Amino acid sequence: TKYKDFYIEISEYIKPHHFGLLGYFCMSCNNLYEALISFIKYQEVEYSFNNFNIINFGTEIAIVLDQKRYSIEYYLIDEILISSLIKLIEKISLQKKIKPKKIFLASKKSNRIAGFKKYFNCHVEINHERNYIFFDSSNLNIKLPNADKNLNSIIEKELDGYLLKSMTFNSFEEKLEIAIIQCLNEGRVSIANVSKKLANS
Repeated sequence: TKYKDFYIEISEYIKPHHFGLLGYFCMSCNNLYEALISFIKYQEVEYSFNNFNIINFGTEIAIVLDQKRYSIEYYLIDEILISSLIKLIEKISLQKKIKPKKIFLASKKSNRIAGFKKYFNCHVEINHERNYIFFDSSNLNIKLPNADKNLNSIIEKELDGYLLKSMTFNSFEEKLEIAIIQCLNEGRVSIANVSKKLANS
């Protein structure tokens, strides 16, 4: 379809600052384990629809994204979030070797397999109840190059304040969802059009 690999193209443009305070907070953590735990703890600051969780399988960990919606635009959004999280992990660690071992998708579309498999070079399955990204557990110990204890403490206080106040945010996910749905309705889904709508949001 014309949407094939769209999620991967979008994720290439993702940088930590696109996740707001949460992105900077993850960068300032000591290691990847702390960054992932922090992402899970404070995700609602940036994500208001679906939830990421972590499951420990011993030699593997799985980052899980609940799939609660079942139409093409929502599958695309969730797959962009999956790809973006993988890119975020790569960029905050500055290590391209951190790649998923396997990916399970909630999508029922078989054409999703080839793009993910080719780009992330791992086993991919579809028709799962939730979306899973599996990594080797040894990656959790990787030290982050931009770790900063003082900055981490400052941002943590800010994030705690946001959660306590139960503030409503124009999150990255909300903006991305609106931009993609608008492009789908217009029949003009492309990197340039989505980026333009994100910039204007």
